[in-house]
Amino acid sequence: MKDTEPFAIKSYPVPMKYRDQVSEQIEQMLTYGIIERSTTPFINPLVVVPKKDNSVRLCLDARQINERMVEDHDGSEEIDQVLRRCNKIGVMSSVDLRSSFWQVPLAKESRKYTGFLHQGKTYQYTVVPFGLRISSSALNRAAENVLKGLEKKRS
Repeated sequence: MKDTEPFAIKSYPVPMKYRDQVSEQIEQMLTYGIIERSTTPFINPLVVVPKKDNSVRLCLDARQINERMVEDHDGSEEIDQVLRRCNKIGVMSSVDLRSSFWQVPLAKESRKYTGFLHQGKTYQYTVVPFGLRISSSALNRAAENVLKGLEKKRS
């Protein structure tokens, strides 16, 4: 972080029709270790995004963190390079990770920056939340690490 001065951005109101769903998701996230209770002074707003199936997605409005975050220049490989390599592979597979960013642990010293409030209680993420500037590159690095060497293990 370029600037570690604490901030507390006012929370957005949760529409009444989504309040129960949001509370249930917060409880599930706590149970699964996605978030934890916190005393962090860094408070970001949560955004409730309605989905087509009438459920909701909780997103961290991480604009304040993103402005202060050191740039991560690690990106994805160019698609033409990936396709050239795929041309040589006999068998391929694909994986669809549910809530993929939540598969990537967040360093303990970085968790405090992901704080948010829900019903007067403070929480912080233990995994990379959707909305961080570095979320995609962190997921790419984790996937590369898991898949490292598989390309060479052809029969």
